[in-house]
Amino acid sequence: SNNVGEFRKDGSLVRTFTHATMSNPRGLAVEDDGTIVVVVQTNARILRMSPDGALLQTITHPDLTSGTGISRSPSGSWYVGNFNPGRVLVFDANWGHVTTVTQAGMNGVNCVSFDSSGSGDFAVTSAIGNTLRCEPRASGHGDASQHGVADVDRR
Repeated sequence: SNNVGEFRKDGSLVRTFTHATMSNPRGLAVEDDGTIVVVVQTNARILRMSPDGALLQTITHPDLTSGTGISRSPSGSWYVGNFNPGRVLVFDANWGHVTTVTQAGMNGVNCVSFDSSGSGDFAVTSAIGNTLRCEPRASGHGDASQHGVADVDRR
């Protein structure tokens, strides 16, 4: 399916919307102002859409080749999963690319989620049998040699 559906809490469909470049949408989030963020796997992009479904912005990056899940960190950064190769792209609150996190075992990243403590630790689910907990560096910025991750816990 190449659309996104909006549902009421009782499960009834409110509406669906799509865009010509929305091929295989995988991740979905809503910004504080109601802007809808869709991570599109096949076309390797992030679409920011108004609450009525109009396209506001298309975000691409060379490291985003097959986008999947999306989650917002406690600090307001956006973490976007990439299926193949498995990695997580980090964007600031204005959608500027900050870093790309890659670690052994991050194969087929599907979902990204933050722990409820507000520490900034995040977990990814992997289609290849791993769930990883990652602790970002205190600065929030990693260089290419450190990948922006201080510790990885394979569970």
